[in-house]
Amino acid sequence: MPPKKTDRNKEVRNKQVPSPSTSSSDDGLANQSPQHAPQWFTFEMEKGMQKIESMIEGHLNRLSEMMEKIAKDNEAIGIRVKSIEGKQCEFEDSLAAMQRELDDYKKATDSELKDLREQLDDQENRARRKNLRLVGFPGGVEGKDTVMFVQEWLQKMLDLGEFVFHTNLSC
Repeated sequence: MPPKKTDRNKEVRNKQVPSPSTSSSDDGLANQSPQHAPQWFTFEMEKGMQKIESMIEGHLNRLSEMMEKIAKDNEAIGIRVKSIEGKQCEFEDSLAAMQRELDDYKKATDSELKDLREQLDDQENRARRKNLRLVGFPGGVEGKDTVMFVQEWLQKMLDLGEFVFHTNLSC
């Protein structure tokens, strides 16, 4: 936007800068060399350059502030990432320790389960030692009293007559 024209601007425009090669006549711009601009033009150019420099400086300051904020944010994020990576390593170590412990418990449990199965098998076999296995009878022929059925059957098969069996059913 061009500056407002004031009496001061008119004065500056009307002033002439004498050059060494020209004579001191009042011809105005005709006597000035092409190397020197009128003073009013130089003044306006300097003023414009100052405005441009001020604007650029303001933008650069804002950019600099933004860059500093981004750098601080990146630093904070980097710290958080390192913290998370550290925790991840701790969790991985903890998980590995738990896995080893679980494997140890599994081995111990499997071993104990094997021992218990062997003991159960032994107990079942010991319980069967005193049992008689009678083969060839149809299922359910003994009725409700198996002991009485076996006594009667043995008396009949062995022709024992009136021999009385005394049974001890304690284990």
